[in-house]
Amino acid sequence: MIEENYKENSINKKDEAIINGAINVFIKKGFDNATIDEIIKEAKVGKGTIYRRIGNKEKLEQFIIKQMGTLMFGKIKKKIGQSDNPLLQFKGIINTMCDFFDDKPQVATLFYSRIFFNPKRPNNLTSWPPIPNLKTDNFIENILKSAIEKKQIKNINIQAFLKGFTYFCNPFYFNFLKETLHLSKSEISVLITDSILNGITSKK
Repeated sequence: MIEENYKENSINKKDEAIINGAINVFIKKGFDNATIDEIIKEAKVGKGTIYRRIGNKEKLEQFIIKQMGTLMFGKIKKKIGQSDNPLLQFKGIINTMCDFFDDKPQVATLFYSRIFFNPKRPNNLTSWPPIPNLKTDNFIENILKSAIEKKQIKNINIQAFLKGFTYFCNPFYFNFLKETLHLSKSEISVLITDSILNGITSKK
């Protein structure tokens, strides 16, 4: 299902099998209803392998979310590295996320729910992704600060802005626009970008 993504991150074969098996079960049953035995059967590994390499179901969930976050983080970093214009970099972030929502809708929806609508999630949204133990350099916050300094956008409350960003740029909204309004990925990306930046882009 997503084997090619984990090869990019140099995940070994056993961890790759566990990750993909667990994701398949989580999509079918949900995190709370999935069992380790079901994941073992799907992944075709021994119970001892999972407990030895990762741990219990909660640690497995954290491990997978971290891997997904690391993957997304890497893709976004690569995208924003193509320009030194903060506004274009921010638009690149949205484009990359829309690519993920479009390419892997079930996976995106599943993990977005656990990351953003999980009561245990961190409150700080200035790091991307907001996942415990995933080291980032607050690059979205830095991009926004740079855009403010260059007067591309108004002097905004970045923390409040990112909370709004979360509710516009998510797989649920993306799927609604795609399935209900029959918009293309590029049209959705533009619409989300315009919605987020509406009212804060500085006029020249």
